[in-house]
Amino acid sequence: MESWKQALWLVKFELKAYRKGMLFAMLPYLIFFFAILYTLENNILSDGSHSVLDDILFATIFWFAVIWTKPKEFQYQKLDGEFWASPYFVLLKQLPIPKDILIKSRLLQYYMTSIPAHLFVLIMIYISSPTIRDLLSPGEYIAFSLIWLSSGMVIGGVFPASESGEYNSKLKLVIYTFISVVVFLGAFIALYIFTGEGLVYWSIEVANKWPILSAFFSICIAAAFMIYWPHYMRKNIERIDYFK
Repeated sequence: MESWKQALWLVKFELKAYRKGMLFAMLPYLIFFFAILYTLENNILSDGSHSVLDDILFATIFWFAVIWTKPKEFQYQKLDGEFWASPYFVLLKQLPIPKDILIKSRLLQYYMTSIPAHLFVLIMIYISSPTIRDLLSPGEYIAFSLIWLSSGMVIGGVFPASESGEYNSKLKLVIYTFISVVVFLGAFIALYIFTGEGLVYWSIEVANKWPILSAFFSICIAAAFMIYWPHYMRKNIERIDYFK
């Protein structure tokens, strides 16, 4: 518990930088909220039609939007040659801070900035969408929300983990980004082609039919990756020379 308190103390310095651009940081979430609300009411649920766009909107806001809200000085970026990392992480690494506390501070920062924003979007969707309220009871919607919150912790967790650094050429980074985009879009399209429905639809169906089970598995998966990402960062830190 003491190590988490020390990690929180480190995060507080970073959160002060967020205050200056808080309204701008919330803009992507607001834009995607209105886009999601429009598609839910006018496409997926109202007339029975389904679109890959709905999956892309949900995936973007829960998996990727957090990187747009991060101040530039804290973002993952090219620092020297082929070395990419967060300048703030490298700075902290050169101070006499225990590795465990440093790792926890990076993950804690991610959870403290992403989860409240994701909860805001989910709550606003339920309040603003009569169709969602007709489809899901409050308990079922909690299960649906846990599915997407846990997915953000699992997939979005790659961003705080990557802050520890990586050696990447520009070509390699472009190739990895291209492959990631193709894989994600391909998975969404394949799911739609083979099942006739998208990821959002199926998450609604699972939450509707098995709310307790889906909530339980979502929490378990999120907890597993809360263990995995620190392990990944620990191994990554050990192989990188931050002082050369």
